[in-house]
Amino acid sequence: MSVRNVLVSATIVLGLATQAQAEGAPAAGPGKGFRGALKERILQKFDKDGDGKLAPEERAAAREAFVDRIMQRFDKDGDGKLSREELGAALGALRQRVEQARQRRAGKGPGAQAGPRL
Repeated sequence: MSVRNVLVSATIVLGLATQAQAEGAPAAGPGKGFRGALKERILQKFDKDGDGKLAPEERAAAREAFVDRIMQRFDKDGDGKLSREELGAALGALRQRVEQARQRRAGKGPGAQAGPRL
């Protein structure tokens, strides 16, 4: 798997949750956990036919939306590619988000009292 694919996959997981929260998507019901809540929010945003799963076209739309979002945020020179420095910045931001999520789950750091943030 290429570095770009790893970045895109990880970003989709974190980005979908962040975007859903920013758009005011309702939290998942009790007992669903992080993965259940994330799946529910992904379906709310991208499951256009309402069948409860992502068809290949819906999955591609989700992937495209988040690649675009990453490029807008980290492609500073606007060349449509992530340079080594831009990729490093994106991966650094991803690592920071993952660590913050771990700390929240462990009851440490900002937002720990508020419960898990998606």
